[in-house]
Amino acid sequence: MNVRTGIVLLLLTGIVLAGCAGPAGPAQPTSTVDQPTMTPAPLATPTDATVPTEPPPAASEPPTGVPATMTTEQVVKVLSGKLAVDPTQMTLVSMEPVNWPDSCLGVNTMEIMCAEVITPGYRIVVEVDGLQTTVHTNEDLSVALIADVEQPAGAVAEDVIVSWQAPGEPCIAGQISAEWINFGPCGSPPTQTAPLPQPRAAELAYYTMLYASYDAETPSGMVSLKGDGPARAEAADQRSLAAWAGEVVADAAGGQADPLNGLAMIWRREGGIAGFCDGLSVYAGGHAPAVTCQTSPASDLGARWLSSPQLGQVFGWIDALASFQYSQKDPATADAMTLDLSFNGTGQSTALQVEQQAMLDYAGQLFTFGALATPTRFVQADADTPMVTGPGPQFEQIGEVFGGQMAFVTGVSQDGRWWRVICADDTVGDCWLAGDQVTPQVATPSSATPASYDPGDIYQRVVRQVYTVDHTYGQPPNFPVVYLVRRTDDSVGASGSPANGQAIAPADQERISAALSDLPARFIWVDKADDVPRDPNGAVADGGAIITVGNITAQPDGTLHVPASIYIAMLAAGGQTYVLENFPEGWQITGTSGPAWIS
Repeated sequence: MNVRTGIVLLLLTGIVLAGCAGPAGPAQPTSTVDQPTMTPAPLATPTDATVPTEPPPAASEPPTGVPATMTTEQVVKVLSGKLAVDPTQMTLVSMEPVNWPDSCLGVNTMEIMCAEVITPGYRIVVEVDGLQTTVHTNEDLSVALIADVEQPAGAVAEDVIVSWQAPGEPCIAGQISAEWINFGPCGSPPTQTAPLPQPRAAELAYYTMLYASYDAETPSGMVSLKGDGPARAEAADQRSLAAWAGEVVADAAGGQADPLNGLAMIWRREGGIAGFCDGLSVYAGGHAPAVTCQTSPASDLGARWLSSPQLGQVFGWIDALASFQYSQKDPATADAMTLDLSFNGTGQSTALQVEQQAMLDYAGQLFTFGALATPTRFVQADADTPMVTGPGPQFEQIGEVFGGQMAFVTGVSQDGRWWRVICADDTVGDCWLAGDQVTPQVATPSSATPASYDPGDIYQRVVRQVYTVDHTYGQPPNFPVVYLVRRTDDSVGASGSPANGQAIAPADQERISAALSDLPARFIWVDKADDVPRDPNGAVADGGAIITVGNITAQPDGTLHVPASIYIAMLAAGGQTYVLENFPEGWQITGTSGPAWIS
């Protein structure tokens, strides 16, 4: 035996050779739903190594040419399936028979023991999107390992969107861009590169559109994201991205997509009066593909994308409970309904029946009410609109979006009638708006130079947002008087930032006051906050408030950033930096950037 260096391979049927499979789990529930079959085992990460117990049979001579049972088109079809690439985008460049020196087909694999036995197979070079990939296979092509990928031109560190490092040993790191994956041992240059499959690219786009940038250390590894969105990632969101990155690297290491990588649970529903035949696979990476076999062949119903609370629930079960399989069936009748659940946990506790039932209910609710991804980025409330905890009027109201206010979309209901939006705390929670009370918006394309803007218009929008929404009170207090500071101060958005104070032009002050005349307050301009009358406790006199804005800063993506704060009293103040985007009907506040503060 010898130890190779490179990337580990895991949970990939046929990738690690004979004798590597883990112990068989309980019998799988019978189902006609086309989903991954899961034998409970700890959630896989690319640090799990397996050792062949039986070497593959040796061959005296290597095969020659394309296998007699296959055409060139069939070779492309097999390899494109293993590499998760559209076969129409793949070209076979060369194929030569090789006697590989070991059971790992000559591909360096970190910390994996490879049997030193001659293994007949092929060295195949294919071209995808103008880049050549070298693949090592066994004799019948059932095992295919990526040995080398031509580096895309300009594939530099600046292109990296997600960086990930596996927890534990051996230490493996991965870098993911919109087009490729680099991976290898920690602390050294990546040893392998693979193209990012289109389904994974779409998932990556979901993360980058939704979340602001962050770095985090999670139980699923260290992860960083270069995000373009306004949402603040909770711990569960960060862990989910780390798990997703682990899935992507594991697939790339194995040379093909494996539906078991990162799989947390499988839910199935069959029978009943309605003749159900549905399935849902929930992944730690935050997505849950659904299918139905009421059609032939089975139909893809799209992936549900989990909210932060939904992710937190899944990770709680994963950490606490051991793997299990559970089945529930109605009393024997002609239309009895069967519910099956296969769960993959890493905990030590045996799930109680009440916990198993809760997980069945959770999966059923996710199948029915889970949010789908959507290209729509914003909706605007037509009037004051209730915010509820699910896609339907039966769900609890938790807030309200005021008429004319924009809300950033995080998903859409399966019937297209409800929008899941970022919650008031800037998280991807269970916050929904009825589609018949809002209007979807499409942002104008971003550019390096933002469209022209009127400072008075921008500032009045920010002041209106602070006064009506971000005033630190639960409900609008309708301040009778609001003092507006004439001099900008960038530090009001983030403590410690330089003030960079500049006077707001008198003409802009007039336009701001005129635009705010519909609000139930007198707006009074002052030179500085210290000029505002206070009571003995430091509160603004007569129930008033002070609003200070920072400078309008154009961003490379075409948005505008504007810091702003409100002061009411010593323990009633807050501030943050607002993000505005240009729409056909004008500039709109679409989120915030950086930290917010409140006292």
